[in-house]
Amino acid sequence: MRIAQIAPLLESVPPRLYGGTERIVSYLTEALVERGHKVTLFASGDSTTSGDLTSFREQALRLDPAPHKSILAAHLSMLHSIRQRVDDFDVLHFHIDLLPFPLFETVAHKTVTTLHGRQDKQDLAQVYRRWPGFPLVSISDNQRKPMPWANWLDTIHHGLPPGLCVPPARPTCDYLAFLGRLSREKRPDRAIEIARRVGMPLKIAAKVGAGDRRYFHETIEPFGLVMIEAMACGTPVVAWREGSVPEVIDDGISGRVVSGMDEAVAAVAEVRGYDRDRIRACFEQRFDASRMAARYEALYLRLTEEQPVLKKA
Repeated sequence: MRIAQIAPLLESVPPRLYGGTERIVSYLTEALVERGHKVTLFASGDSTTSGDLTSFREQALRLDPAPHKSILAAHLSMLHSIRQRVDDFDVLHFHIDLLPFPLFETVAHKTVTTLHGRQDKQDLAQVYRRWPGFPLVSISDNQRKPMPWANWLDTIHHGLPPGLCVPPARPTCDYLAFLGRLSREKRPDRAIEIARRVGMPLKIAAKVGAGDRRYFHETIEPFGLVMIEAMACGTPVVAWREGSVPEVIDDGISGRVVSGMDEAVAAVAEVRGYDRDRIRACFEQRFDASRMAARYEALYLRLTEEQPVLKKA
C-alpha cells in the first residue's frame, strides 16, 4: 500500500530528545516499511527514515534557534502540500490531532487520525461532531471516555522495536526509577514517598520544561510509553489505577496496579521477585512494534475496502 505518515513538526522523527508521539511515528513507519509498504513520512528535514522523507522545514520547531516561529503556519503549509498530493496515497495517517479536518473533509474516508493526547479538553467535542467522517484511533480505551460516541475505529496500543530495550543480564533490584516529565500530573511526589518508605534509592530521569518548572503541564499522554519500555527491559512496574495503566500492566505478572500509597509501598517488595523473562514475554506478546504495525495495516485495509467509513449510530 501507499501510506503517508504525517508527523508533528515540533520534533524530528525520531526525536533527538523528548517526543513520545514522534518516536511512535518512527517505530510505526519503520515497521510498515519492513512489511513491504511504500511509506512516505512527512516530517521535519532533520528526521531519518527508511521510507521516503518529505519535509517542509529544515529543522524541527522545538530545537530551531530562530527567535520567532509560527507552529500553526508551519503545519498549515505542510498540510496544503499534502492535500495537493492526496491521490498519491491509499491512506493518509495523521498524528497532528485536528488540524487536517477542514482541509481534508472531502477525502476523510481515506484518512486515519491517531489521537495522542487527552480528549477531555473543552471545545474538542464540538469539533468531532462537526467533522464526524474522520476515522479515529485511540491509543487506550480510557482515552475514549470523554467522547465514546466519536468515530472510533479501533484502539491500538503503542509498540517498541524488540531490540530497543533489552533485559540486563544480572538485574540488581537495588534502586527504584522514575521516568517521564517532572510535572504534577506524573506524580513524582508519589515515587519519592514510596522510595523513602521502603528505604531504597530513587533515580529520577525526567524532562523539565518551562511549564514543568512551575509544576504544571497542559497535557498528559494517555498511554504510558515508559511502562512498556520497562517491560521490554524485564523491569516490573508499580503504577496507580489511572488512565491506561490497567490496560498496559498485567497485574501480578509485569507489575502491580495499585490504588493507594500503602498498597504501592507493599508492592515494591512483591515485584522484586517477579520473573523477568515472563515480563519480557508480556512485552513481546503485546507491545512489539511489528504487532502495532500489523494492527494499523489491518485498519488501512478496512479503509480501502470499505470506503467511506462512518461509525454506525
